[in-house]
Amino acid sequence: MLAYIIWMFALVKFGGSVITDKSKFGEAREDIIARLCSEISFLKKGVIVHGGGSFGHIKAVKYGFKNGCENRVYFSEIHGDMIKLNEIILDNLLSNNIPAVSIPPHTFYPFGDLKAFRYYIQEGFIPVTYGDVFWKDGKGWIISGDDLMLMISRELRPDIAIFVSDVDGIYEDLERKKILDVITPEMVSSLKIHDVGDATGGLRKKLEVMFQIAKMGIKTYIVGGFLHNNLRKALKGEDFIGTEVRV
Repeated sequence: MLAYIIWMFALVKFGGSVITDKSKFGEAREDIIARLCSEISFLKKGVIVHGGGSFGHIKAVKYGFKNGCENRVYFSEIHGDMIKLNEIILDNLLSNNIPAVSIPPHTFYPFGDLKAFRYYIQEGFIPVTYGDVFWKDGKGWIISGDDLMLMISRELRPDIAIFVSDVDGIYEDLERKKILDVITPEMVSSLKIHDVGDATGGLRKKLEVMFQIAKMGIKTYIVGGFLHNNLRKALKGEDFIGTEVRV
């Protein structure tokens, strides 16, 4: 897959399944995080979103946040866990001399706008936000990294949106690991999509979000995060492994 140009304004999501082991609570893949952060160290203008992985999903499912949870202690517990993961991401970005600034979802969602993002981008920073819980109507709910990718795309209109995943793209043939170069909405019904039940809807929801982003005229890709230098290649317009999402 070839991107052709070096993108001026990139929106990148580090999937929770890449940066954590989702089967073990609070298990960060720090080697993967360090490498992904190094691969974006040349970015001058961008926004980073990261998923919750095992820091968020396990307890969100356990406590029923998908349908709303009234327990404020559970809310604070998950929120605190996500801050811990965010700090790991920030530490690795800083180690690569990336001027990152954390903008937690609770500071702008669901009541605000993205003025803080615009301000810090204008000032030369790379904003970082993440999937988390938020409070509304007396209950705690989930705002996923994918939801934030869509919101940021609508408001800030990046040149490219890259979803870094634990798979190398969308598989046309899962058994033979044959990856589609391009996927469109019309093709989804013919694919065998195995969704792992998690707190934020799995691959089908992710595809729906990516199609909405692509519909805005934003180049949209899902790329393999376990492949060395794959993210860097996608951002630099070199050959990379992944699937382009088109409408």
